[in-house]
Amino acid sequence: HKKTSTPETDAEIMAKMLTSSVDLGMAISSKMNIPSDTVKAEALRFRLTSLSANALSKRVSLKGKEPSSIDIDSLKATTDSLFVFSENFSLDEQATEYLQRIGLQDVIGKEFPELHMIEALLPVISAMDHKDRGLFPNIAERLIKESEALSSQFSEKNNAEAGTDVLVKFQVLKLLGQTFVKIYPDIIGNNQPIGDVWQEFDRQKALVILLIDYLFSGQRTVAMDEGGAGNIAPPQAKATEVVAPEETAPAPVSQPEATAQKEDSGAQSGSGGGTPLSFFKKD
Repeated sequence: HKKTSTPETDAEIMAKMLTSSVDLGMAISSKMNIPSDTVKAEALRFRLTSLSANALSKRVSLKGKEPSSIDIDSLKATTDSLFVFSENFSLDEQATEYLQRIGLQDVIGKEFPELHMIEALLPVISAMDHKDRGLFPNIAERLIKESEALSSQFSEKNNAEAGTDVLVKFQVLKLLGQTFVKIYPDIIGNNQPIGDVWQEFDRQKALVILLIDYLFSGQRTVAMDEGGAGNIAPPQAKATEVVAPEETAPAPVSQPEATAQKEDSGAQSGSGGGTPLSFFKKD
């Protein structure tokens, strides 16, 4: 923040941010199918306020100032798009059964895809200036298509359990949204076109793919089939650059690598090993 920081100014900013977060969270909840159960309804409103606070705090760190009333009004209006897109993520019978099995039966209704869409894409809206938010529907559409292609690719490759596809898709969408938010402000702030944002996004997406693949399989490399999902495969130079030290180093196995090998061996022998997303896999 450009103002001199004092306890008084910090308290004033905190109060404004708290008010804005509650205001935005309540505005979003008014558009949702709030549960009739009072406790569940309050929990959902609290969650929406928390997501709003997180998005607004990231905006402050990017812009160096708290959002104006125009920003908040614009954010409220743009969130309408989130509910339109959430209709593409409705839960089928298999997904509903899976969520019940893992203890998420309280959020199986219409609010489940809405809440996850808000979590994934509200930070993207918040990172944009109000005059540019007309671009958001096209941005969201591309991020969603990317997440669908990637999640389908990795779920199939790793034999994911039936019903987990929606959860996987949302996690991938969240990662892609975070990548976009890191790129967008600097490029647009330098008066460069949105095409430059997507060029940088495609470059950094290779690292996201490596992360997703590791979460699924525990492997540090990605083996993409030729003719795969469009431009989803990372550039070969990127993958080579990341894995080259492992391929060429003649030194003894380091402690982290030895641990990783031990975990991988345990997973194969059924001794309790696994990967962070191994619960998505079929038994």
